[in-house]
Amino acid sequence: MDEHISEDELALYAFSPNAVSPERRRAIDRHISACFSCRATCDFFAVAEEDLGDPDVWERTAGSATLEALTAYAERIAEEDEEAEELLKPLLGAPAKAAWKNLLAEKRYRTGGVVRQLTNHAVRIDESDPLAALTFADAAISIAEALPNDLYPSGAVNEIRGRAWEERGFAQSKLGEFKEALESLDHAERMYKRLASPGFSLGNLCTSQIS
Repeated sequence: MDEHISEDELALYAFSPNAVSPERRRAIDRHISACFSCRATCDFFAVAEEDLGDPDVWERTAGSATLEALTAYAERIAEEDEEAEELLKPLLGAPAKAAWKNLLAEKRYRTGGVVRQLTNHAVRIDESDPLAALTFADAAISIAEALPNDLYPSGAVNEIRGRAWEERGFAQSKLGEFKEALESLDHAERMYKRLASPGFSLGNLCTSQIS
């Protein structure tokens, strides 16, 4: 998937996940794990479901406070992800190094962007190397749980926490650790339920396939 996913399809994926086939959902998952722009748009929808129901969001006029706030949030996500990708380049190709390195000990790693990039990398490799994916998901969780609860508006830090736990569960299922996988998904669900608008994340969690 070299081209960007349309905003219409990302909105459908966000608000009506059951309307998207499981195969297409997984393809979108993998695309947004590598595409900053589409990931930012998806995160924008994920944490702003209630705000997007406000007609003010769709007013294409300068000075719309809601629209400006949401746009600023999307831009912040994209900037954090770009910085994190550069920071993590030495680690993403070396799971063993990532496992032994205490990322929490260095302030520069304690960002939402680092959590997203670690989780996204786990998504990219979970089919080919689930053990390495588990390593990166665990690293993402360790940082996510240490982030302030008010890092993002509307409790949105719980979205990246939940997504890291969800990917941990998927990697565990690939390794045959089904009991542990279900426990991880339960933890992801608890994180998503803390969101102001949990419908998108919970909807996708419910369609996760543990085989």
